[in-house]
Amino acid sequence: VPNAFSPNLDGINDNFAPGFDEELQILSYKLQVFSRWGDQVFISDDTDDSWDGSARGKLMGVGIYVYLIEVTYRDDRGMGSEVLSGDVMLMR
Repeated sequence: VPNAFSPNLDGINDNFAPGFDEELQILSYKLQVFSRWGDQVFISDDTDDSWDGSARGKLMGVGIYVYLIEVTYRDDRGMGSEVLSGDVMLMR
């Protein structure tokens, strides 16, 4: 999971999303991003969807945002699930 991104439309690191091993079969997934005040600014259950640094049509400010990722998967050892949380720095 990246710890920073810069949604400045330069084509480099413009979106925030976790990366998964190509051999991992994702069975269920949810990514949520929250402001420092706890407001949900992004939610998706699609692994191809990523946060572009906006919420409700407005660009979010530079700062630290908290993410919560819930994933259930299958790999060569069987099924598993994880809850990942942390923070990401939005830079412009």
